[in-house]
Amino acid sequence: MLDDLQSERLRRTLAFAALVLLLAGLFLIVAPFLAAIAWALVLVMSTWPLFERLSAKTGGNRNRAAGIATFVLAVVLVAPAGVLLYMASQQAAEFVGKVNAWFVDTSAEVPASIRNLPGIGTYLADRIVEWKVEHETSKNILAAMKADVLQIAGDVGGRLARGAFSVVVCLFTCFFFYRDGEAIASSFARGAVRLGGERVTSLIATTRETVRGAVYGMVFTAVIQGVLAGLGYWIAGVPVPLPLAAVTTVASFIPFGTPLVYTPICVGLLTSGAPWWHGVLLLTWCLLVVSMADNVIRPIFLSKATKMPLVLVVFSIFGGLASFGLLGLFVGPVIMAVAQALWKEWSAGATPKRPTPESQG
Repeated sequence: MLDDLQSERLRRTLAFAALVLLLAGLFLIVAPFLAAIAWALVLVMSTWPLFERLSAKTGGNRNRAAGIATFVLAVVLVAPAGVLLYMASQQAAEFVGKVNAWFVDTSAEVPASIRNLPGIGTYLADRIVEWKVEHETSKNILAAMKADVLQIAGDVGGRLARGAFSVVVCLFTCFFFYRDGEAIASSFARGAVRLGGERVTSLIATTRETVRGAVYGMVFTAVIQGVLAGLGYWIAGVPVPLPLAAVTTVASFIPFGTPLVYTPICVGLLTSGAPWWHGVLLLTWCLLVVSMADNVIRPIFLSKATKMPLVLVVFSIFGGLASFGLLGLFVGPVIMAVAQALWKEWSAGATPKRPTPESQG
């Protein structure tokens, strides 16, 4: 009897150890792709109703519907990023060329765009001229700067290559999530119920609605920021305000991305010869209205979508960003929403019953 009990304990211990090793090996295999898989899950969950309509229009052919949906995602994700990278590379090449010409030509004056800056332009131009006169070996300085620029460009290129690979993995995963999403979700739900009981079903629904609310809030906020920025560009007299508004809309998907667009626009307006107050008012509008819209509209939208208090939404968004990066925009609210659901369930079940007269008697 004792030997049988010891054998059973040994078998359980070995089975548990094997399970731990299996999970550890699985984590090591999947770890390099976790971010891409998480993004694929977010994208598929938020667009699932649209995919179901597409699947119905293709006669239930899930392979074809998944391919079309993945292609649309690729266009939506990759095309705007490519436009931004192209514009940034063009501007960077033009700026480097101007800097190179100015350093090599000892007789070149400070560009008028710097000297025309209101308030500090003349002072800044004089200091630059003094610095250039003092450093006769400006060509050597430029060579050192080029080496640093090349190193930075190499680092940026490596990051872009890794980012492009992650995008490919994400889209590849999206295809299979679309095609086999129902089977995957059903299997996951059954396993989760076996582990956590029937309450897990409501938690899964909470997670799904929170992710969709976060995505819809991000899209809605981006559109509002693009419209507000475009209105400011048009009133201030910025050339081609509509394309610039579109670029601002795309940049708003990145945390603190809109200043990367409107700041150069405001500086260019200040140095273009237009009245200086045009640039100042545009910068003020962008800082106080366009950028603040992200901090106001997104939390309010997510609060209504998830029925979470606004203060918890704000903490979940900024805490998620600080802890998980861009993915934290979704992970943070999901964790907070699940925690709130568990707390409500636990606190409701923990309410003590008032003693009845019969029990007291």
